[in-house]
Amino acid sequence: MSSATRAEICVVACAEAWRGDGAILASPMGVIPALAARLARLTFAPGLLLTDGDAYLLDRDGNVEGWLPYAKVFTMVAAGRRHVMMGAAQLDRTGTRTSPASAPGSGRRPSCSASAARRATP
Repeated sequence: MSSATRAEICVVACAEAWRGDGAILASPMGVIPALAARLARLTFAPGLLLTDGDAYLLDRDGNVEGWLPYAKVFTMVAAGRRHVMMGAAQLDRTGTRTSPASAPGSGRRPSCSASAARRATP
């Protein structure tokens, strides 16, 4: 049996973020978060609804199975039932998510991050 790849470890770690958090709507943005949300639904959160990041609900094969009007998303947000996970464009040495296009400085040592590119903190 071969060892797990870094990507596989990331997917499993991200999937664990949905375990027991009370979310019923997952809005994954990026490949790793999308795979993680699907893994969570297939293994321990079968009632988790997945969005395409917009207004469509997706089935386990990634096909559109429903529509969630944008205004209804705010009802779920207000109730704390939506969990958004975004993949990082770039991480600086402190773990802050940055975007190379919006963070002045070299790609290896960004000097700051744009306000729209900061990490979420609980």
